[in-house]
Amino acid sequence: MTIKAKILMFVLACGAITLVVAGVGIGTLSAFNAAMVESRQAARRALDAANVNRLVSNVVLESRGVYAAKDTADAQKYADRMRQNLTAMNDLLAALGRRVPEAERAQFERVVQGAATFTSLRQEIARAGTAVAPKAAADLGFNEANRANRQAFQDSIDALVAGGQAQVTAIDAATDALYDSRLTLLIALAAGGTLASLVLGILIGHRQIAAPLARVAAAIRRLSEGQLDLPAVKPGRDEIGAIWASMQVFARSMREAETLRATQDEAAGLASTRRRTERTELADRFQGSVGALVGDLSDAAAAMEETARSMSAQAERTNRQSAAVMRAAQETAQNVQAVAAATEELAATANEIGQQVGQTSAAAANAVESSRQTNARVEALAEGAARIGDVVALISNIAGQTNLLALNATIEAARAGEAGRGFAVVATEVKTLAAQTAKATDEITAQIGMIQAATRETVEAIREIGTTIGSVHSIALGVAAAVEEQQVATQEIARSVSDAARGTHDVTETMAEVQGAAVEVGAGATQVLASAAELARRSSALDGEVTHFVGSIRAA
Repeated sequence: MTIKAKILMFVLACGAITLVVAGVGIGTLSAFNAAMVESRQAARRALDAANVNRLVSNVVLESRGVYAAKDTADAQKYADRMRQNLTAMNDLLAALGRRVPEAERAQFERVVQGAATFTSLRQEIARAGTAVAPKAAADLGFNEANRANRQAFQDSIDALVAGGQAQVTAIDAATDALYDSRLTLLIALAAGGTLASLVLGILIGHRQIAAPLARVAAAIRRLSEGQLDLPAVKPGRDEIGAIWASMQVFARSMREAETLRATQDEAAGLASTRRRTERTELADRFQGSVGALVGDLSDAAAAMEETARSMSAQAERTNRQSAAVMRAAQETAQNVQAVAAATEELAATANEIGQQVGQTSAAAANAVESSRQTNARVEALAEGAARIGDVVALISNIAGQTNLLALNATIEAARAGEAGRGFAVVATEVKTLAAQTAKATDEITAQIGMIQAATRETVEAIREIGTTIGSVHSIALGVAAAVEEQQVATQEIARSVSDAARGTHDVTETMAEVQGAAVEVGAGATQVLASAAELARRSSALDGEVTHFVGSIRAA
């Protein structure tokens, strides 16, 4: 095999190693990029679905504001906010529909159907509360059937969120497995490629090129010094072997010429001229054959040097591309971390809302208990007023009987004549007092009747207040449950986005490994370049030795 073929084989082997490492790196980058894109899309879908659930809770809360409003004017502000949340919910669902994959399309269609029913009913509730009366809106929406439909709608949204979270989890697991396998493969390829380059460099550069050239140079120096006995070396099949064979032929010819010169003592001048001519011709032939071989060797060294430079440039480009992809992966990681921070902020907001709703629920419960106690006190007051009415009625009866007795006494005094006049005066005074007592008891009875009527109205009003506060308490409990579900969903989304950020960090580490492999390939190319330079230097030295040797032969 010629030196050119050996160098070409070494260059092709190094190039193949570089291509394999680059191919695995590019394939890994493509797989990681696809996984990160799919993970971001799944996390965004889950976050959008959670926001839809939050908007549904807001609509329900505003609906209950319409139920509890004093009149249609008071209900208008709740209805406006309800319509705004419905519009935002439907816009978010429309945007989400453009990103839902086919595997989740059936579940999303159920969410869309539930959203249409939910929107239609809530629009009708808003219209009834602002155009008819808040009580009409409450009759329309505050019932078990509506609550069951709304719960089914939110359950379908939760299922969509759970599907997105499961997809993110599956992508994270697949990405971790791909990272482990590709990292091991890249390390093995980089180490194996570097080791193979070193072994090939030693086998081809040193043992088959540099060492044989050193032996040829030493043999030429021996010939130039007149030592015609060359070591017995089996020539190879490359250019160096051809040079060595030519040198052996030359040495043998030189020995034959010396023998011929010793046996031909006569005609010394002619023999000397003939030997000089033979040496000159032999030197010319040697220089021609060896010079051509040295030229081929120099050309092969130049080709090897050029190929090594190309390999070094390719390794540098691979390094730059790996660095660019690593920067892109780092930017992606920053974006995913920003999404994670936003999700954590959303979770904190949901926690704060949950605490406020819990406080509202506790306050409503206290208000319910206070209204019950007040109702009990007012009912006791009504009972006391009723008992006072009974006492006043008794006094009125006594006054009537007293008046009747005074009348009888007056009649008896009239029958007694002059003797009963004083008794008649007393009877008249008693009758007057009885009449005044009856009048006073009538006034007291009227006032007590008014007190009893006001007490009954107060009891009824307090009962209605207690009912309203009880409704508010139930609403607060429902909102607290919805907010708790929202907190759980938001925390799951935050965990999924954190997993996606960790996967992006793994991509960055893998790209660092790819970049390190490219650097090692570049180092191997640099070593090949140094070997090519050394080969060129040895070829130049060999050419100088041949020129010096031929000059010595011609001058002899």
